[in-house]
Amino acid sequence: MWRFQGGSRSDSAPSTAFSHGPDLSQSSEDLTELTNRVSGVLADSDVEWERIGKSEPYWGVATKERYKMKNITPTSRQEFFASGEQYVNEIFGVISSNIDGGFSPSLGIDFGCGVGRIVIPLSKRCGRVIGVDVSPSMIVEAKRNCVLFNVTNVDFVNELAKIEQKVDFINTYTVLQHIRKDIGMDIIDEFIEKLNPSGIACIQFPYFSRRSMMKRILKPIVDRSGLARKMYNAIIMKDAKAPYMMSTDYDITEILRLLSEKNINKVLVLTDKYDKYGAEDAHTYRTYSARLFVQK
Repeated sequence: MWRFQGGSRSDSAPSTAFSHGPDLSQSSEDLTELTNRVSGVLADSDVEWERIGKSEPYWGVATKERYKMKNITPTSRQEFFASGEQYVNEIFGVISSNIDGGFSPSLGIDFGCGVGRIVIPLSKRCGRVIGVDVSPSMIVEAKRNCVLFNVTNVDFVNELAKIEQKVDFINTYTVLQHIRKDIGMDIIDEFIEKLNPSGIACIQFPYFSRRSMMKRILKPIVDRSGLARKMYNAIIMKDAKAPYMMSTDYDITEILRLLSEKNINKVLVLTDKYDKYGAEDAHTYRTYSARLFVQK
């Protein structure tokens, strides 16, 4: 855990001490530009996410085999929602201990709310919560779960832009990694714009993944080409029609620079080697992620 104390806006990016192997950023950018021209069809993550929402809404939120529709039981369902409760307790504990001991948001947002795993416990911490998800099927299931848990102070929208009022708290967890980086950076920018003064955003994203060189080369093509995704699914997933879940790493220095340009100078950073609230350990041990607690 470390703190970033930003200063006034500067022409230079904030300095960080992260280093995990050779710098491949320039070659990755060149490769992305090339595959933009070659692969033709951009991956529509919104369409893919709705396919997941229709077929495997719980697995789409936390990719464990026991959360697939054919495997889910009352016990695993209870475990699923308990993990959301644990997550919300943890982040509010971090906020209370390190940022604002009296933090009590009137209005909060859960961006990429899925089936309501985090929205439901957030409803106990906020006067009102708005869940945002691009998948209509996810929202239908989230509304159903709110009824089951007797939650009445939650609304849902399918676009962040539809929320016109300022808010006190924004959360996003295991969501930005499934969104193209340029779009994800715009979303983070919008988070800051929507926060009230002294409002807090908890923003989680992966910043490094241990992929083989071959996967580094193929990933931009698979992410952006419908044909390549079908081939990937047929070979790796054994199902050419399976929905494709994009996986994106973000440059933490770019995010810190964006926050500095927004005159944000209070940032608490927690780093995780794996996602204890989400995907299977066998997959996530290859991913390093960060949670940024940002106060406006």
